[in-house]
Order: sequence, then C-alpha cells, then structure tokens
Amino acid sequence: MLKKGQQFFLFSLSILLFLSPLLSQTKESWLKLERKGKGYGYDHIIVEDLNNGNIKYRVDHTIKTDIAGFNPQDITQKGHYIVDGNMNPVSFDLQINFKSKETRINGECRDGTLFLTRQVNAEESRILEIPFDDVYFEVVLGNIIFQRKDQGIFKLKVFNPVEAKVNSYDVEVLPDDRGGIIAKVRERITMIFYIDKKGLVKQIKFVELNSRSYVTSARNARNINYLNTSDGLTLTVLCKPQFPNVWDINKAQVSIKWKGIPFEQFQFTDNRQKAIETVQNGDEYEAVLEINKPLSQPDQVMLPIQDEKFALFLEDSEFIKPSDPAIRRQAIEIAGDEKDALALVKKILLWVYENIGTEYLAETLSGPEVLKRKRGKCVEFSTLFASLARAAGIPTRVAFGEALNGQNWVGHMWCEVWLGDWIAVDAASGILVESPSHLKFIDSPTVMGTQRIRWKLVDNLSIEVLTFQK
Repeated sequence: MLKKGQQFFLFSLSILLFLSPLLSQTKESWLKLERKGKGYGYDHIIVEDLNNGNIKYRVDHTIKTDIAGFNPQDITQKGHYIVDGNMNPVSFDLQINFKSKETRINGECRDGTLFLTRQVNAEESRILEIPFDDVYFEVVLGNIIFQRKDQGIFKLKVFNPVEAKVNSYDVEVLPDDRGGIIAKVRERITMIFYIDKKGLVKQIKFVELNSRSYVTSARNARNINYLNTSDGLTLTVLCKPQFPNVWDINKAQVSIKWKGIPFEQFQFTDNRQKAIETVQNGDEYEAVLEINKPLSQPDQVMLPIQDEKFALFLEDSEFIKPSDPAIRRQAIEIAGDEKDALALVKKILLWVYENIGTEYLAETLSGPEVLKRKRGKCVEFSTLFASLARAAGIPTRVAFGEALNGQNWVGHMWCEVWLGDWIAVDAASGILVESPSHLKFIDSPTVMGTQRIRWKLVDNLSIEVLTFQK
C-alpha cells in the first residue's frame, strides 16, 4: 500500500497563482480564479505611474488549496514589479509564501541581465545572473500580446519568479467579432486570453485545468474557499473492476483512455509494463497496457556506474541535488561499504521510507529541502530518493503515472534506477515496484520533464482493468 494510506501527487498550484496576474489592467483591478465555478483564488493589482516614466505594478495574490482534502493551505505572493514605458523589465521585489517555504526574491535588470537575489526561509541568500534579453515579467503579458497582435503567431519569453527562470510561450492571436482579440498562449498548459479593443484583458481560460481568471469586483474576488484537489487535479480515477489483492497479481491488462495527447508524448515501457495495443479515433486515444511481475531479480551491477550515457541521470537538476553536501553525507552514511547497486537501492528505499513522514504540501521541495524538513508527498519522496541515489552513483530518473490507492487510481510520482535495465522503485512505499499497482505514463531525468502530459490529463482520464491473473 502507499505510504500511510495515501500519497497524492500535485505539482504545485503555483502554476495557476503565477499565471493569473498576467492581466495588466487599469489603475486597480480585482480578479477571481475559479475552477468549475468555485472560487479559490484572487489577484489584486494596483498600477502606479512613477515620476521617471516607469510603471509600478503592486501585486497581492492568494490561492486557497486543500490537497485532496487532507491539508488546507494558502499560497500567497505580495510585492511589486517595475517596468519602463515599453513594458521592458526594470526590477521586482516579491515575498512568496507556501506552507513550508517563505521565499524573498528580488532583482534588477541591467544590460540584458537579471541580477537576482533569492532567499528561502530566511537562510543565506543565493545570487543568480540570468540572461534577460527580450524577456518580460508575467504581469504585463497581456499588454505585450496586444501590442504584437498584428504578428499573428509569435513567441514570448516570460520570467517565472517561483522557478526563478525564463519560460517560452507560443502565442497565436485571432480577431474577436467585437473588435478585440482572442490569444491562445501555450506553455505547460493552454491559456486563452480575451482582450477587448482597448487592450484590457477581461478573462483568461486555463483550458486543461477547467479554470479561469476574470475581472470582477473586490467583494466577489475575495469570496473564495479552499479547493479540494481530489475533484480532478490529483487525477483520481475509480479502479474498476477491483483487484482482489494487487500484490498477488502476476499479470494484468489495463485500458487507459484520454483525449488530445498524441501517443508519442507518453513513455509506457518499464521493466514490468508495455503497451500491447494503441487505438486512435479522431481526438480520442486508448492504450492497452500489459503489466507482468518480473520473473527474476535485476542483474548484479557494481558501483560506481560511470557510463557517459547516464550523465543526465546522475547530475543536478532543479529539484534533484546529488551534489548538495548534506545529501552526499547522508548517501555515504546509508551506503557504508556497499558496492552492489541493487542492495544499495534497497537500503536507500528503506531509509527514505522510515525517515520521511507524509505531508500534503502544495509546493514542490528539492531533495535537500526534504532531507531537512523530513516531510512531503510523493514528489518529495522521489526528489530525495533520486538525490541520494545519484549521489551514490546510481543512475536515476523520475516517473509519473497512476498508483492504486484502495479503490482509486491516483496521480503519483516514483523513480526508476538503472540496474542493467530501468527498474521501477517507489520510495513513498519503500518498495521495488513489481505489481500492476503503478501505471507509468512518462519518465524523465527531471521532475519538470514529466509535466508535459500531467496537466493535460486533468478531467481527461479513464482507466479500466481488462483482465488479471494471480
């Protein structure tokens, strides 16, 4: 069973928090964020003309989320952005608060570079220099789209303060019969901007998430409540028919159905699982997965594993940090004199399972942050395990899909390690995955790499067990 009964995967609702304030409006605007008609977030934006010709955007954003009904929490961003009269970035200063993480981030743009200072939980500041040519702050994206509307199709580079990096947006502009424009903007999700003929954004629809942000009154904007993410964001799907005991199943065939995501964006194969049939009917897709319990233990592989083809699976990334000193010390302590890769994988799995508690956080923590906090959801178990395993010289990647939890399939993240083949392991359960308890959809050397299909599956997934054998 999954760690302490449940282990939900939600990759940070900040994707909505920091897409919502893309509405650059009049001198003061209130916006409401809602999903399926239920308000759970708001944005308050005040625009001020400065004496030097620059423009200041004061921002106050809040999202209320309850991770699958287990952990209500507020996510907030407060501060300001300053741009020049052409909407080019000048500086910004923000305080971003999640339940377990308070981040102060500020920066100044000079000569095509953003000089950024980032401090998390009042610890030592981190200084970054980010190339910033032709990059815009999120808060003025609506303005920029309207300015460039005659280009039709173009790309925009936009700074994301949560990730402290620049993301690329694909923009397609279409005329509106009322004289305004409709702009389709794609990054991880698809956004549709509705902009009137004066250039004011009235609404943004977040297509895959069945959500929207729209201009309204202050009273209505603040009339919100906690969003229970089990309404679809956590990809919870009833398992039917039920397995009698999934751990006793040696072979199963499972049908997965969805819309609008080409087969080539999935990676269904691991050491237990393969797609034996794929069917496409217009925009509708189905894959039949066959899952077989491995017949034998993985081959013995001795450490260290130094083949250059595994470089991506041994290096640092945004959340996986094998080079962190605390991670390296812990990996050495766990490993001792062990040189057998499989034996060490089992030791790391057991250590993470026994030493990390479950907490349903909206944010995503890095491996070192999990090691310090000792709590998290499935993604945190994965970032810590991957950090420790890579520090020990074991190539490791992350996998995303569905895991069986009681009567439901639930969106979940786990890892795969190279032991002569890619072997599925789940630190949240402390196991080598051998049963049809996990259905893999995608793998990647990075957490972010699993996200290209994750949000597209919201309200867009059905699963049916076709056959099984003990």
